[in-house]
Amino acid sequence: PSTHQNTAANSDMLLFVVRGALLLCAICAALFPSVIKIYETSWQFREAADPSVYDKWRDYFAEKPVVLNNEMTGLSDKTLMRIHLFIIPYFVAAGTFGMAMLLPKSQRKVFSGSLWLMLRTFFRRSIHFPELLQVVLPARITVGEMTGVITFLCMNWGIFVSRVERSLFRGSKKLTFLVDSDKDASKEPIDPNSWQACEVWALTLGILAILNMGWYLFLPIGKRSVFLDMFGISWDSAIKYHRWIGYYTFWLSVVHGIMYLAIFCEKNGDSNFDPKGVLVKHNLNAWGCNAEDECDEDQQLMLRRNMYGISAIVLLIIMVIFSLAYVRRHFFNTFYTMHHLVFVILLFLCLHYKGTIILVLPGLAVYMIDKLLGLLASSNGVDASAKVVSPGVVELTVPLSSSSSYAAGQYVQVNVPAASALEWHPFSITSAPHEREGKLLTFHIKALGDWTNKVLDAVQAEPLRVRLDGFYGHDLAAPLLDKAGVVLVGGGIGVTPMISIAMKLLHAGGPKVHLLWVVRSVEEFNVFGAKLSSAAAAHPDKLSVKVWITLSGTANKDSVTAASVAEQLVFSSKEAGANVVPGSPPVTPNKWTMPPAAQALVTALAILTSTAAFGLSQYVGSEQNEWKPDSQRVFDLFLVIVSLLSVVLVTLVALVGSLRFQQASTRPPSPASSAMMHPPQNDNSVAQTILLAPTSPDALSTHAVGAVPGMGDGQQVMMTGAAFGHGQAAPVVFNTNPGPMALPGPRPIPFVYGGYPQPMGGYYPQPIGSYPPPVQVMGPDPLHSFAPGPPPHSSSSESNARQHALAMLDGRIGRRPDVSAEFDSVAVATTAPLSAEPVVDIGVMACGPQQLVAKVSAACNDRSQRGTASRQPFFSFVEEDWDW
Repeated sequence: PSTHQNTAANSDMLLFVVRGALLLCAICAALFPSVIKIYETSWQFREAADPSVYDKWRDYFAEKPVVLNNEMTGLSDKTLMRIHLFIIPYFVAAGTFGMAMLLPKSQRKVFSGSLWLMLRTFFRRSIHFPELLQVVLPARITVGEMTGVITFLCMNWGIFVSRVERSLFRGSKKLTFLVDSDKDASKEPIDPNSWQACEVWALTLGILAILNMGWYLFLPIGKRSVFLDMFGISWDSAIKYHRWIGYYTFWLSVVHGIMYLAIFCEKNGDSNFDPKGVLVKHNLNAWGCNAEDECDEDQQLMLRRNMYGISAIVLLIIMVIFSLAYVRRHFFNTFYTMHHLVFVILLFLCLHYKGTIILVLPGLAVYMIDKLLGLLASSNGVDASAKVVSPGVVELTVPLSSSSSYAAGQYVQVNVPAASALEWHPFSITSAPHEREGKLLTFHIKALGDWTNKVLDAVQAEPLRVRLDGFYGHDLAAPLLDKAGVVLVGGGIGVTPMISIAMKLLHAGGPKVHLLWVVRSVEEFNVFGAKLSSAAAAHPDKLSVKVWITLSGTANKDSVTAASVAEQLVFSSKEAGANVVPGSPPVTPNKWTMPPAAQALVTALAILTSTAAFGLSQYVGSEQNEWKPDSQRVFDLFLVIVSLLSVVLVTLVALVGSLRFQQASTRPPSPASSAMMHPPQNDNSVAQTILLAPTSPDALSTHAVGAVPGMGDGQQVMMTGAAFGHGQAAPVVFNTNPGPMALPGPRPIPFVYGGYPQPMGGYYPQPIGSYPPPVQVMGPDPLHSFAPGPPPHSSSSESNARQHALAMLDGRIGRRPDVSAEFDSVAVATTAPLSAEPVVDIGVMACGPQQLVAKVSAACNDRSQRGTASRQPFFSFVEEDWDW
């Protein structure tokens, strides 16, 4: 055993080092363009020596066939250098990250200990801005986010300062509009306080805006973007950062345009720069260069470029107006449609500035692949079981295929053709991955706008056809498993992801969960009240639930008591969402979702293919000498998009082929085991490298099943323990009805109950293959909770659940929570049993109205500063931006 342990430890260490090195290389490659751009545009790089570093690098990339050279493409040496500096690093980053994802994850913890907890708590501490400043600033920002913002601005303005310094030093001879008529004067450094310096600033701000669009707006915004996974950022948080950078880039563009407008107006007719007085006419008037004007070809081209730039700014202003929070919340479809103006803006930018295509190509490749694959989700249609569970709240349940798996806290994009054929909206998954063996997916929709109200109306005509695209988001339960305690806070319908996370933690044997829920009405409480009461009754030591019903808008508040609310709860013998539309085939929401490794490799292929297409376009253009620059740039963009479509087509063929291979290799179940599920995939299996291989499900907790004393006939039970000695568990749902059972295999196998091997009372399921598949014996529906004793929903268990419902509500009707006091209570309850621990790590998640989340954030900040000399509670608050 010692030798095997040492070998395993050495292998795990080697895996940790190799995978970590690949991830580090990927991150460095992804950051390389942002850092090298500061140097590439500086005076030290371009002008400090003769020949300069700039000249040497251009010669190197023109002659050495690193990826492309000028003989292959006809590209200039300057363009080739920029391709290798600003595009190829993203290809390397995606490819290296893909290789890292092919390797299994090491079990070693990178960071741990008291110092790490203190640093993490510090960087997650929230800074709240006054309401007056929230017009231009977010309501709050963490120290870590603030650090990231400062780092981003330092890199952004490092590029600005570097380029401005170089441009001022080399004189006005390199300017476009304000060039000194005296050649000697044009070689002198530019006065930083002159209008010529203003032109330098204006051009640099425009370049900065285009760079931000390609590198920071396009590149990380796709739901399938590998660069988000690379930096450990959820797409929900990326949306928030996308808004920040988007507004910042918008103002860069506006200031860029205003500066040029001021230059044209101020210097029109200037004796030095515009003696003919045509600066405004030839640059701002679309018809300024007509037959009567003496405009050469260069001036006509400049006028067209200016018109393209003005058109881009006008469209950008329209898009930003429709992106404001009020429009997003009340007219989401309009916001979403108008946001696609970005493609027209991109076309105008390519025509406006010749360097645009190089700066936006990597981001465009990643974004286009994500959008095109997302369109394929329209084929994921299924008939959903829909019912109104509360005024304005709809519960949708759909059957899942065996190849689908999701994690607690994830969400799906939902489209209801009866409401709108084009609108897709995100909804958190309410069901937990283990419930009903992962065969059903349940989520809840609350009527809050036009689309959701249309869905509510469409529910009246069952079955309701829906389309699903998923699964998105991170596994939010996994990081909480090693905490000393967990606090989940939900406001209204925001409790849905919290329920999924709580049930997953209970199922996996995680820490004690404190679930705090604030609702407005009794009807809203009834949606999940029975489920939470039953769960609290089944896990009294592991789950504490407190519910506040504020009774907002309720006329007769005095008549509502905790006892009356608990008494009216309806407990069902089936799970919520157990009914599905008869004959409805299961759906695979993640049919077009690839594993991270495959997604990264496809991204790398898309970047490389689009780069090659750009080179081909330049080569064709060099052969067509009569082409105008505008035509060349349109052709560049056209070939890049065609190349991306070809990558999507190849990926689609691979996905369909993989699907058919999986279907062909799946044997039909025998009558004796018709309910047998597919075995879970191994994370290290070769199937993970196939493009369509579905993301591996969470490692299942070990289970075995048998008759339990006190269990009534016709019931089912699931227990925790080691399964069959294979090292991997298989949940087995067992029917306790006496009589012949249709089970494969004759030989008895002990199972573990309470830590000791127990006989199975004559029922002996046999594992199949290397990994025992879960076996379901046909019978009554499985139960939510798997605790020995009376079956749930019997008279005694229902009474127990009602008692817990009463405890959940007692003293909280018509009130709002004191969040600070509740966190004090949690801190005491969690640290008391762990008095020997110097620090206590408590995980916190919140989803709900901004005011509630802000109070949770403030409470975490306060509690993290308190404690005694021997015990210090650290509240690890992770706020997913579900509000997007």
